[in-house]
Amino acid sequence: MANKIYSKKIFFLFLYLQINFILSDSQIKLKYDDNGRPISSVCLGSKNLCLSLRLDTDYIDTLVHSSASNKNIKNKYDASLSKKSSTIKNDVEINYNSNKLKADLIKDSIEIDSLEIKKGQFYSIKEGDSEDLDKIEGILGMGYPSNTEQEKNSIMIQLFVNGFLDSKIWTVDLSDKKNGYIYPDKKIDSKNIGTDLDLINNEEGHWLIKIKSILLGKNIKNDNNIEFDNDSQIKISTSEIKSSINLEILKKIGDTYFKKLLDNSECKFDTKGKYSTYICKNNNYDDLKSISLIFNDYGINIPKSNILIKNDKEYEFILSNYDGEENNVLGIDILKGKKIVFDCEKMKIGLYGDNIFDTTKKVDEEKSNEEDETIIPKEDTEKDENNENKEEIKTESKSSIKKIIIFIIVIFALCFLFVLYRRYQKRKAKMKFPFKTYKESNYKAIQLVSDQ
Repeated sequence: MANKIYSKKIFFLFLYLQINFILSDSQIKLKYDDNGRPISSVCLGSKNLCLSLRLDTDYIDTLVHSSASNKNIKNKYDASLSKKSSTIKNDVEINYNSNKLKADLIKDSIEIDSLEIKKGQFYSIKEGDSEDLDKIEGILGMGYPSNTEQEKNSIMIQLFVNGFLDSKIWTVDLSDKKNGYIYPDKKIDSKNIGTDLDLINNEEGHWLIKIKSILLGKNIKNDNNIEFDNDSQIKISTSEIKSSINLEILKKIGDTYFKKLLDNSECKFDTKGKYSTYICKNNNYDDLKSISLIFNDYGINIPKSNILIKNDKEYEFILSNYDGEENNVLGIDILKGKKIVFDCEKMKIGLYGDNIFDTTKKVDEEKSNEEDETIIPKEDTEKDENNENKEEIKTESKSSIKKIIIFIIVIFALCFLFVLYRRYQKRKAKMKFPFKTYKESNYKAIQLVSDQ
């Protein structure tokens, strides 16, 4: 009897693990902070020590504060709470946003949404000041690892080595307003895909794509197209609140896009603080139209409703410049609502979602001389969206059918094994007690024969 109960428990436990394995995908759930930046709950060394780490696609390493530091942070990494913690290197000098820090390189278990890396690597900061890091519990770096040493510290490469990713390709899904997700993604569509990234000499972890121009307004045939230099690039950074562009380009936008409003003192160029941008009194001017960031083969359209963002009593232009630096950054204000595919194998980035369009269609429309004043005709957009939705539904249905078929096969296999196991148990019992399975009448017959 005890053997039966024990075998049933093993069977149902195995069945439960199989169902969870088949029907659940490896994914990491993200939440958003007050500024819309994605954060993830990460447990280091113990399930009792979980920290909220900000997702940074422009930095490679994972950073947390050490319990030995004097920072006023709610949760810090304490190696004494972990049985598996070990120090790989002591007092390593690292940089984060031009700030020099001293940290220990730690080896310990890392658990993110039940995805466990038993021998993960991260930095535990002991000394140094950083305006960004001193306000948060740490950084979950997802920058591009350009060499073997950086791959060891990259959280996504560690997930790949541990079998949670089938390849060095993953998606950061920020299309949901409430929650974001990170999950494996094997394919990158040829549509709306970034150009090949030249990261051979890059040691900073940047994901870079070339930026071609900024189109001011919706008219395809207008002349308000501000060109970048041929070698201009823009990086993907989920940790930046605001998108930033070259200061010269920003001022050219003011000379054309904001010209009338600047002359009428409705808007002004503000250089106070670390961000320089245009500040306006109103968020709904008739002269303002949408703006599009144009890349080699696709573009991101910023609707008129998102051009000016309320800040206190004034409205700020969505594009800014950070401390006069000549760099270009796609921040969370533009990335929110989109899916970003990071491909370490082909060195590409894919952008999908709100207001992304194929720039080659714009060229075809100009050649055919169609009198259309919008970059994306509404009907075409609706058709594209419907087609994309149908493709997504087909892909999801195929994936679901595949999972169901695998699930059924596993169930049949388990049932078959269970039946074989039960037959084996009965046969074993019969060999041990050969008369146990006979009916009572048979026992009596045998007794009568023996009496005679």
